[in-house]
Amino acid sequence: MTHDAPFDTEKMWPDHGYLPHYLRIAADLGMHARVCELGVRRGDSLRLWQVLFPHGDVAGVDINPDATWPKGTTRIESAQDHPDLPELVGARDLIVDDASHDGQLTARSFELLWPQVTRGGYYVIEDWWFSWGMKGSMLAVAQNLLPLLGQPGQLVADIRYTWGLIIIRKQEARLMNLRDVLHQLIDCGSARWPDEDGQRAADAHEAVERYFLHPVPDGYPWLVRPETPPEQDARGVTSG
Repeated sequence: MTHDAPFDTEKMWPDHGYLPHYLRIAADLGMHARVCELGVRRGDSLRLWQVLFPHGDVAGVDINPDATWPKGTTRIESAQDHPDLPELVGARDLIVDDASHDGQLTARSFELLWPQVTRGGYYVIEDWWFSWGMKGSMLAVAQNLLPLLGQPGQLVADIRYTWGLIIIRKQEARLMNLRDVLHQLIDCGSARWPDEDGQRAADAHEAVERYFLHPVPDGYPWLVRPETPPEQDARGVTSG
């Protein structure tokens, strides 16, 4: 099939449908993203990354010394399952495996390089349908990724399966929420102005927890007081 595309890479082929997914990823990561692709060949995919991430860093991994690394990209001459690969690749916002399409090698690459993906970044496996029914099937790789969603230490936010692509997104760095901030402020205040039995701090922590037990509207929860019924003491006197 002849494809009329500015880059001779299947990522641009309309019948593959890969490009819209990569455009969404590029929009999410921004122009300064650090990208690495396994499988360089003629270098067309690396040139595409240079266009999508003009202020980023683009690297390519290939065991073939005759592969073509475009000017301005980082050359990493290595097998995709080499134990030194994480050190060679470094931290990356996007890693794309378009190398052997062998299930065992693909699984090993993911094992080595998933820790190198930054928080909020992506790991993409291309052509996972390639070796269905063969030894080292990519289908097995696709199936074996699913349990990662239930393993907190793996930091997998979500996995998307499309025709030809597996897109794994890493969880973003957790931002401290208002609840945490209030508890830390109480601890700081207690350390600076301690009371004898620590009861004031304990009461303050309890008040924070009681506050956040009640749902509040989206937006600015610290500006909203939850509607709670007044409490009464043992004498039946309403407090507050």
